[in-house]
Amino acid sequence: MFKSRLIIAALFATVLLGPLAHAKTLDWQQMRDWSVYCRDNRYCIAITSGTSREGDKLVLKLERSAKPDSSIFVTVKPDGRALQVGDDILIEIVGHEHALSGKAQKIYEGNEAALSITTQSLDLRKLREGRFADVVIGFQQGHDRVTYAMSLQGVASVLAMMDAVQGRLDRLDAAIISGGEGASLTSHYDLSAGKAPPAPESDEKEGAARDPEENITYPSEGGDTSEAIEDGALGSATLVYSESDLPERVLMAGYRVFNCDFPATLKAHGAQVIGLEPGLFLYLVPCQTGDVNVEHFAALEDAGEVETLEFQEPASKTGKPVSTIINPAWDNDRQVLTSYRHFSSAYDCGRFERHNLSIQDRSTTLAEARRKDNCDGTTTLPEEYPLIWNGEGD
Repeated sequence: MFKSRLIIAALFATVLLGPLAHAKTLDWQQMRDWSVYCRDNRYCIAITSGTSREGDKLVLKLERSAKPDSSIFVTVKPDGRALQVGDDILIEIVGHEHALSGKAQKIYEGNEAALSITTQSLDLRKLREGRFADVVIGFQQGHDRVTYAMSLQGVASVLAMMDAVQGRLDRLDAAIISGGEGASLTSHYDLSAGKAPPAPESDEKEGAARDPEENITYPSEGGDTSEAIEDGALGSATLVYSESDLPERVLMAGYRVFNCDFPATLKAHGAQVIGLEPGLFLYLVPCQTGDVNVEHFAALEDAGEVETLEFQEPASKTGKPVSTIINPAWDNDRQVLTSYRHFSSAYDCGRFERHNLSIQDRSTTLAEARRKDNCDGTTTLPEEYPLIWNGEGD
């Protein structure tokens, strides 16, 4: 079952990337609780962050060069505590009775240390299968052991992205699924421009000085969500995983109106918090979960006042508004909410919608609906499903 999910993740990465699957670079892509990007030389870095009980922050990275059969580096970067050569590093996969362990052999620029794993290792498989991890660092300085709680949700997706950019999707050195082809550097690189791919650098972790981490919105692990939306970050989503991170009136709407399965849904999926304007926030809160679809409710908070949103159905259905939205995402460029409802665990059929949000009226309008009923095994972008509604009628 899990292998089929990995195959789906790899296929989805191929569809999502399209032409980028053979490109040299990849701009930031957010996949659940992880973000991934690739440099000009196809050195790819996936990143997330977590906190300790004391509130100390840790950045966790997965890094890989484009070299055939290259290792994957699991990099830790604690904030406020200096690493030293010889510090113990333990990454425990919660619920799997498995841990990656080692000692810091080298301290990289930016206070980073890394463990090296191979694509065929049990370590990588457990990382892909896990949902949460505890990163334990034994700091020699201060004789202190600190445990950081991390999310692994999105790891399989970002690894699939790396495989696609580096041309590994059907090769033996793929991080997600292994094919039958040898690890050839040029086998899947786009040579249509008449240029050979750049020679990969040695199989070593690159320095951290050029990592633009300031461009990432990290999952919040506590505190007032309004503080998580900093100046200049309006329109981007911050994920929060605790009831204490949500306004009381948003929580009460979830319990009393929508009968949400808190805190399980929050811990598994996280609520999206988007700053629309100074003081105005959009909350997309997971309420009920299924195999491939997660039902959310949406709420606007303005100066402590909370209003839940309704969403129109296509007139070809009931034409009546509904109170929840499936697998939502905020498209800040278009100022719309998108919804993906999957009819199959193969992600080969379903419904896609775009809802315009009127901040002034505190309401939404269905702008577009697409639907594919034939679950034929062919993966298509939901945005390319047959059009059934364009805001004016059938």
